[in-house]
Amino acid sequence: MLIGGIETGGLAEGPGPRTVIWFQGCPIRCPGCYNPHLWPFDGGQEMALAQILAEVKEGRARGDVGVSLVGGEPLAQPEVCAELCVALHESGVHVIVFTGLTYQDIVSLVEAIPAYEVILDNANVLVDGPFIRDEYDARIAYRGSRNQRAIDLRATQARGHIVTLSREWDRQQTITIQPGGSMVTSAFLAQVFTGRRSRARNCGQAIERTVVKARHT
Repeated sequence: MLIGGIETGGLAEGPGPRTVIWFQGCPIRCPGCYNPHLWPFDGGQEMALAQILAEVKEGRARGDVGVSLVGGEPLAQPEVCAELCVALHESGVHVIVFTGLTYQDIVSLVEAIPAYEVILDNANVLVDGPFIRDEYDARIAYRGSRNQRAIDLRATQARGHIVTLSREWDRQQTITIQPGGSMVTSAFLAQVFTGRRSRARNCGQAIERTVVKARHT
C-alpha cells in the first residue's frame, strides 16, 4: 500500500495514544486541507502489510491503545485498506478510519467496491465526511469540522441506524501545560501529560497550538 507516513504515540487522531498511519493520495482534496502534500498518488512509499503491522506492534509495545487510518484518503486504496483492517481486527486492535466520504456514500458503493464492506465490518469507528472550512470548530475533538461524525460501527450495525460518539468526543476541555511547557490543544488534553508533540489531525484541521507558562502546584 502507498503510505505517506507512520507515527506512534499520536494524540490528535482519536483517544490515544495511537499509532497513526497516513495513506498517500486523495481524490477528494477538500479546500483548506491541512495535508495537501498527501494528495498526489505519486508520493509516499510502498509498504507491505507485514511492514505496517511491525510498526503497529512497536507502537503497542510503547503503550498505543489503537490505530488510526488517516490521509490522504484511506478508502482511495480500498483493497489494501480492507486487508489492513482485517489484520488489525484479528489482532484485537481498536481501529479508527478517517474518510472524506460519508457513511451513506460508502454503503451505496459496497456493491461496486466490496472492500468497503470489509472495512466497515472490521473497523471500530468511522470518522466520515469532507472537511468543510466554514464548519471548522477548534472546540471539537479529533475532527476538523462539525459536519464530520464519529460513528460507532459496531453499535450502528447492531441497531440498524447510525450511532455516533460525537457527544463523548466533543466534551469541553481546559488547556493545561506540564512543567517545562508543551504544545497542546483542547482535542487531546487527556493525553497531554506524555509531553510529546503531535501533528494536527488530517483532512483540513489546522489545530491551533498554544504555549503557556506552567504553573506548579
